[in-house]
Amino acid sequence: MPQRHSKNNNDLAFFTYEEKRKLGYGTQRERLGKDSIKPFDACCLCLKTLIDPLCCPKGHAFCKECILECLLAQKKDIKRKLAAHEAQKKLEKEEEEEKRMLQKSKELDAFDQQNHGAVPQYHDHSGSDDKNGFHGANSVKVTSFEEEALRNMKAFWLPSATPEATAKVEAPSTDTICPEGQEKLKLKSLFPISFTEENSDQKNKNSVEKSYMCPSCKSTLTNTMSLVTISTCGHVFCKKCSDKFLVTDKLVAPNCAVTSKLNAPPPSVINASWSEASSDEKNVTRRRLALLGAGALATGLLRSSSAYAEEVPKNYKSYVDAKDGYSYLYPADWRDFDFLGHDSAFKDRNVALQCVRVGFIPTTKTDIRDLGPMDEAIFNLVNNVYAAPNQIPTVYDMQERTVDGKNYWTFEYDLEAPGYGVSAFATVAIGNGRYYTLIVTANERRWSRLRNRLKVVADSFKLSDLSA
Repeated sequence: MPQRHSKNNNDLAFFTYEEKRKLGYGTQRERLGKDSIKPFDACCLCLKTLIDPLCCPKGHAFCKECILECLLAQKKDIKRKLAAHEAQKKLEKEEEEEKRMLQKSKELDAFDQQNHGAVPQYHDHSGSDDKNGFHGANSVKVTSFEEEALRNMKAFWLPSATPEATAKVEAPSTDTICPEGQEKLKLKSLFPISFTEENSDQKNKNSVEKSYMCPSCKSTLTNTMSLVTISTCGHVFCKKCSDKFLVTDKLVAPNCAVTSKLNAPPPSVINASWSEASSDEKNVTRRRLALLGAGALATGLLRSSSAYAEEVPKNYKSYVDAKDGYSYLYPADWRDFDFLGHDSAFKDRNVALQCVRVGFIPTTKTDIRDLGPMDEAIFNLVNNVYAAPNQIPTVYDMQERTVDGKNYWTFEYDLEAPGYGVSAFATVAIGNGRYYTLIVTANERRWSRLRNRLKVVADSFKLSDLSA
């Protein structure tokens, strides 16, 4: 069946749209399916599920066996190239020495022929000598230039006289590289990573493959999420948790590695990274904490007054309760109010959700560590005490500090409910036969602007011995 003439007309001086389309001219677009994308838990070399995974500082994950074989093969190749380069250098040196000896031999032969040869020296009428030892047109000996040209001439049509181009071997680099990112990679820079597998009750019953979750927010990890891992412990978290923990505090960022898709640290990771922070950061933080506690624990047994104002940070006031044995700072523009079940409380004059409150209950324990591991105790506390049945709790940063022999746990958490959410810092401690709790909260929408300001309040909470 004949086709349209316009599609078969190929005698034009330019390409038609149909001709360009058939040739694949222009940008080609194709939607890639799931099978075309490497899963986040797959090795970058064998493309199979990771076995004993190792991660490079740039975030590329490999099976331990695969990356070790790759680095070993690179080392063997480097050794082979170095041997070839050394052999080439030795050969070039020998050729140079041979040329020098040949040139010296030619000079000696020329000198010997000049002084002891039987060829007579002719002189022209002007008295000048013939440099080649021959006179005028009677000479049949070729010049030195022609002799050299005949000696070096290559008959390309003869296999034995075909010229060859010498392949020069460049000095190879002695560094092994990452097979995925092409950056320098050493074996000691690799660190193990671990994924948190979902529990049987959280896992989809129809799913056959293993599924992993973020240890912090418990969300299922997928290829659509950006993931982060910490080099000190290797746990994998989602990027959302990483932004809240690492970017804001600026304490463990040097130890984090953003992988092709990996996550943020649990509380224990933050503590481990805190211990490895630089001495400058530690000194700055110690000075900041000392400054915050100066007004609260100075020497007075009275409530905050103008006498302690110069010892308190700007835009804060100090509250000291010597009778109940605690003190803390609060924003200067907040006012006190009665909060049911709490000993003291202050709130923002305009926004009611922005408040700080302190309460305590009797206990037989002597230290906060008697409650058990910090991450487990805080997780149970937020889920079973702070969160209402319709709220979804999420625990973030956890830190432990020791001041004057007393241990304090400070942590950040969110309580999300349909329609609204609350973010808060809490500090818990045990002393004087009491279990103390300080909570400073704000609306979730305003949390990013107020977080650093409210963190000062949570870090300033201190216990003191009860006055007689």
